[in-house]
Amino acid sequence: MMYQGAEIPMAFPVDVYKSADEAGEFNYFMMREDTMDTTWHLEFRYGRDLEALQGYMVGPYAYWLAAGIDEKADADTINNVIALFCLENMDYSAHSETALKQIADLGFVGAWQADLSAFGEEYAAIDLSMTIDEAGHGITMMNGLQTADFEAYAVDNGEKGDGVGIYVAYSNLEYEAEAAPYTITVNDAGQTVLTLTADDGTISWVKQ
Repeated sequence: MMYQGAEIPMAFPVDVYKSADEAGEFNYFMMREDTMDTTWHLEFRYGRDLEALQGYMVGPYAYWLAAGIDEKADADTINNVIALFCLENMDYSAHSETALKQIADLGFVGAWQADLSAFGEEYAAIDLSMTIDEAGHGITMMNGLQTADFEAYAVDNGEKGDGVGIYVAYSNLEYEAEAAPYTITVNDAGQTVLTLTADDGTISWVKQ
């Protein structure tokens, strides 16, 4: 199917379970790889006919995928589920005027240099930079080679003006979005510092 200008294959792996008894629409369950431990939710399809269930875009079960969370989920889990739903369902095909104003007002537009001093001597020779233009388009360069092409979004979702919020980068190469909490501060040298915290670690960028 075409999604936001890109051709996306709709096939996905599942584990298939069959009821030991005749159970009508609950004869078969197709469980995706999502788990409460990895994505805070489950995704599945169920029905009486296995062949029909495999027709994701045709037949009686077309365009249908169920989801669920633990009925005893805590507040952090619920917040993570909501954040993931928003991240996966945002329209990344174009920036709205509001989105562009947000990244400009929050100070994201410009050239940034990564501060890799905390990563050890093996990173001393690495030059990592990022630019985000007024159209919300960003690129990342490492030692003169482009490593990322993305669209940038940001929202101040806490106390307004406190320099804390959520940053989202949508890859134009992989057609996937990643989110990270951000902080914007000013260091002792008077430079603006953008710090992003993700599952794989924290990195700071100094505005040039």
